[in-house]
Amino acid sequence: MEDKLEISNSKNKTIGLTIFGALLTFVGYTQSLFGLVYFSKGISYIFLGIGILVLIGGVVSIFASKGPAIILTKEGLNYNPKINAFVKWTEIAGFTDYNLNNHHTILVRLKDVNAFIEKQEDEKLKKKMTLVLKVRETPISIDPFLLEISRDKLKETLHEYLVKYGNN
Repeated sequence: MEDKLEISNSKNKTIGLTIFGALLTFVGYTQSLFGLVYFSKGISYIFLGIGILVLIGGVVSIFASKGPAIILTKEGLNYNPKINAFVKWTEIAGFTDYNLNNHHTILVRLKDVNAFIEKQEDEKLKKKMTLVLKVRETPISIDPFLLEISRDKLKETLHEYLVKYGNN
């Protein structure tokens, strides 16, 4: 196991998301424009709206995915390197799966959640974490959907780092 591991977003998954968005947009557009047989106008507009949102999200992901998405070091977990969102291994109690409509997210369980939130310097981030805490019981979550490794492998790697470096 390396002392530092950088996990990036998968280009193939991001491109696939963009193509899926373009396909939904095309279906919604042709259905609403030409009124082809299969869908009513309302459903065509739903396809069009969702397609545009997914397409925009995919394009933004392609351009925003420069650099690693997660960094694991012997000091801790940097779960959002763009804003340097960092938590020490000694502050982490464990990891659990959160499943909502078959979309899995990895929750980072903290030993003292309130102390972690109070330690944050940005007031907007503190408010956001407090709101997320009410819903998910932890302010930190990792969405493995676009990462280049699988959810199970990520959970295994996070657990290995926690066991190795969290006992300090």
